[in-house]
Amino acid sequence: MNTVELLQTSVDFAFDVLGMVTADLTQEQADWQPPGTVSSISAIYWHAISYVNFVLENTLKPCDEKAIQGDPPKEICMQEVHVELSELHQRADEVRKHFLEWLSSCTPADLDVEMNT
Repeated sequence: MNTVELLQTSVDFAFDVLGMVTADLTQEQADWQPPGTVSSISAIYWHAISYVNFVLENTLKPCDEKAIQGDPPKEICMQEVHVELSELHQRADEVRKHFLEWLSSCTPADLDVEMNT
């Protein structure tokens, strides 16, 4: 297994786990705001998939392009969000597909670079 295949398997598994742990949630459970500084499940879910998409769009450009530097958009900052679970699941599927497509365009040599993050 090369680096690309390992990352594809890992990303696929991570999205599978995300889907499994959120599959049986009700909207009420996802939107529940615990006391203290902890965010709701829907806010954490939104943050996770939005951040993966941000990194993909702004850092992991096609392997022959230079990465764009900049501040993350506000939607990936932890905040209280209210998004329908069905929309979150659909968005996660889209981001997963997009990320796996990007990975399939890379070679192990493409991934053997150091990045300042």
